[in-house]
Amino acid sequence: GAGCITATGNVNSRRIRNVFDKWETSQADDLQAEITAMRLLVQSKPMIPMLKHLVATSRADAGWTAVRPPFTDLAQADARTVIDQLASDFGFSLEVTRAAA
Repeated sequence: GAGCITATGNVNSRRIRNVFDKWETSQADDLQAEITAMRLLVQSKPMIPMLKHLVATSRADAGWTAVRPPFTDLAQADARTVIDQLASDFGFSLEVTRAAA
């Protein structure tokens, strides 16, 4: 809907865009089911700390895991479980592109 932003849009934009592009095709329901399942997996842990762990892992920069109140740290083992399951169940990896200098 207008004005609605999904938190996983920050890390799963390509697949979400794919649903948008194919919403009138026979693939739409399956594509939507996949991004919904991915979101449920990510939100099985506190959302913001989990998203930060996904970015930290993709950038190989633990500094991205830092959170401010009211959020609390997420244990690395908990984050790793979700990251590993995203990779095994969905072939997920977060590609980070860097702007040209």
